[in-house]
Amino acid sequence: MTATIIATMTTDQYLSGDGLARTSHGAQVPASDVLTWAGGDYRLLLAVLDTVQGVTHYSSTRRLFSENQRLVRHAIDGGCTFPDCPTPALWCEVDHTIDYAESGTTDVRLAGLACDYDNRERKKQGWRPVHIQGRVAWIPPRWIDPEQTPRFNNLHRPDDLR
Repeated sequence: MTATIIATMTTDQYLSGDGLARTSHGAQVPASDVLTWAGGDYRLLLAVLDTVQGVTHYSSTRRLFSENQRLVRHAIDGGCTFPDCPTPALWCEVDHTIDYAESGTTDVRLAGLACDYDNRERKKQGWRPVHIQGRVAWIPPRWIDPEQTPRFNNLHRPDDLR
């Protein structure tokens, strides 16, 4: 039986086993433990991220997100992107932040994680997701915030408070 381990770490951490990796549930664990858990049978997913965690290489023309694209969003978002939502990545959907009908692409750079409730109900309320410097922010409707100030979820990304 094969278990899937989703963890984010730097190249140096992967090569040395030093430092802390972040799991898809947001836990920080020693990188060496993650490598041990994988038992030497690593299935690596390459996602090239720039310095602000934006995906610089990875895309698809399919309508549905592939497994690898989902894993990339898990690594970037860590969980639901709606402000203050604690839902972990494994319980989220990958959402087209620009509707597929408009963009015609299923591009991981134009996606974000959202729990079922926020993906469905928040959009009905008038919230809309946008990408700002490699992260998903949500723009509130004017009836909540007349200035429509973008809001980030920092629960899953305490290292990148915005």
